[in-house]
Amino acid sequence: MCEWQHHIFVYNQEMKNLLDTSDIEIKLTVIKAIGNAGLVEFIPDVERIIKDMSQPISVRSQGVYALRRIAPIAPKVVSIN
Repeated sequence: MCEWQHHIFVYNQEMKNLLDTSDIEIKLTVIKAIGNAGLVEFIPDVERIIKDMSQPISVRSQGVYALRRIAPIAPKVVSIN
C-alpha cells in the first residue's frame, strides 16, 4: 500500500468512526462534509443513517441532503427506495 493510499484508508476509517458517534453536532458536520465532498464511498453509511429510525430527524434529513448532493455524481449507486 502506497503512503497516499494509507492516508486515504485512515481518513475513511476516521470518518466512519465519527459517523457512529453519539454527538449529534459532530455527526451532522461529518454528514455535511460527505455530501459537500461527494464521497461516493460513504453512500451505504449515509443510507443506513437515513433508515435508522432511532436517529434524530435532523441527522436523517441531513443524510437526505447529502445523498442529493452525491446523486449527480453516482446516480446508479444512490437508491431512491
